[in-house]
Amino acid sequence: MKIIKRVLLTGANGFIGKYLCLELERLGYHVILTSRYSESELVSLDVLNEESVQRALQEQQPDCIMHLAGQSSVVRSWEFPQETVKTNVIGTMNVLEAVRKICPDSRVILFSSSHEYGQCRIEQIQEEQTVKPVSPYAVSKAAQTMMGSIYHAAYGLDVVTLRLFNQIGVGQSLGFVLPDFASQVAKIEKELQPPVIHVGDLSGIRDFVDIRDSVRQMVRVMEAGKSGEIYHIGSGKGMAVKILLDIIVKEAKRPIQVVSNAKRRVQNGNMGYYADLTKTKQLYPELSTRPIEETVREVLNEWRQKDACCD
Repeated sequence: MKIIKRVLLTGANGFIGKYLCLELERLGYHVILTSRYSESELVSLDVLNEESVQRALQEQQPDCIMHLAGQSSVVRSWEFPQETVKTNVIGTMNVLEAVRKICPDSRVILFSSSHEYGQCRIEQIQEEQTVKPVSPYAVSKAAQTMMGSIYHAAYGLDVVTLRLFNQIGVGQSLGFVLPDFASQVAKIEKELQPPVIHVGDLSGIRDFVDIRDSVRQMVRVMEAGKSGEIYHIGSGKGMAVKILLDIIVKEAKRPIQVVSNAKRRVQNGNMGYYADLTKTKQLYPELSTRPIEETVREVLNEWRQKDACCD
């Protein structure tokens, strides 16, 4: 693998992209930010437009492409399955094809998802575990991972896949579990909704990791990960979603009643596992993650301020 100095990010405006950009710049990398929209400070790149991708790579000649652009919501994937598959699969294929044609020596980092594992009941899960996706989003991510493997094997591209577990932190949009809970608590505190949160089955286990911790893992794997391999990005700890809700309800300034309805559809799949980080720790022995209570307080304060601004 050649020395990495210039890193191009697709999906730079997203939740992960913004934190990843800050970490790369902190470490001295030249970061090339891209957007599908016309923005003067960003390079134009639409992953669904093959010519657009090829033109950007030809002009920028990056040493590494970190491909973040995609549809990242499980819930939205049920509402718009065609859009999800098109963006995540065809978009990835366009990136890989452009790399093959324009800069075949560049490293490609693909961002996959723990949702690929589906409803597996193994507690601590390794990268080699068979995937059993149970949502359109998970299917699209499994296909993306396979596409990367094919291009590595057939064309010798330097492809590394990061399989992300549950990223959390300030700036994450609604549609994900922590901001969904935090926004409701903030509204309840300001008496904008009744002091009740309705939930479905909260018994599923998740691996929640603060985005500031995970981007350090991402960069380390970018630097030293073995070509063709998959690496987990997470905390290595399992937590029931109910415990996450208990933490945020305890932080609330008003009493809140949680009403559970187990019959409510669990579109994310009732996952029961967390990341085995053995491979990632081999590259990043000093890996550590901050307490989840700290992240929860920061996200809740973020939504309190948002609600205050809307008064």
